[in-house]
Amino acid sequence: MTLFHIFCTWILPIFEYGSCLWVFLIFDGDIVLGKDPASGYATVFNKLSSLYSKCCKLVLGVPSSTSDVAVFVRLGVLPLRYHLAWRALVWYLRSYHGLASKVVKEQLFAFYDDDEIWNNCCFYNPAFRMLFSLRDHSPLSFWDVRIDKASKLVRDALFAEASGFWVTYKSCPTMHLVHPVWKGATLSKICHSRFSNSLFQRCILDRAKLNGFLYKISASSHPNCSLGCLEREDLNHVLFTCPKRLKKRKELKKKFKDLKIEFNLKNIFDHAKTQIYVEKFILDIFS
Repeated sequence: MTLFHIFCTWILPIFEYGSCLWVFLIFDGDIVLGKDPASGYATVFNKLSSLYSKCCKLVLGVPSSTSDVAVFVRLGVLPLRYHLAWRALVWYLRSYHGLASKVVKEQLFAFYDDDEIWNNCCFYNPAFRMLFSLRDHSPLSFWDVRIDKASKLVRDALFAEASGFWVTYKSCPTMHLVHPVWKGATLSKICHSRFSNSLFQRCILDRAKLNGFLYKISASSHPNCSLGCLEREDLNHVLFTCPKRLKKRKELKKKFKDLKIEFNLKNIFDHAKTQIYVEKFILDIFS
């Protein structure tokens, strides 16, 4: 959590600087997931996106080969293009309500009244169109509420839009079970250790060093349990069925029972009250 705050406080603002003025240019006024940046901007923006992804992976402590999309879902953040779009859309609404300045509001309405100027705007026009396209994801009109409420509504709408992309994303089956919806989230402030938390995150992101995964990438001679079971060693095996880990599993289940929390995959990886116990269990697996 500390690393995430450092990232948001000291690094992310560098990505954001002046982005309201250029983010729509990069995507020809149409910011959607899966669309390539426009020619002339691709190299620079892809470098920014790559660095953004790298920072998010460092926060979670997972390898660089981990799916970018799954990392964003786990961390509860928007992809860079949507994050920058969110800032731009909020700035548009501030301009609309005169919160940027009276001059900016007058400029916005003057541009809107002139079709030729409006159609060639690199900010106002695409921001208006994107807000209009997101309206079905919001219970209230972005234009009719206070700016703090509008900011949250726009961000939630962007997450809803991203969630539609996540549903069709084929990789990371464990993540889909634990996080079927892509939404803003807050990481637990409690962990056993940085190392155990890294192992914990690797497990849910299908990057744990279990023989089933290692065999798949030709890093193990067999996919079976490292403790001698004849079953494939994957997350389901070590958490729920491995007879060699029965004692430790019973201890973990008791912790869940004492807290009156059901012992299932979602609660194992997405419940702040049980995380520290799960981390200790996972740490024991890889010790």
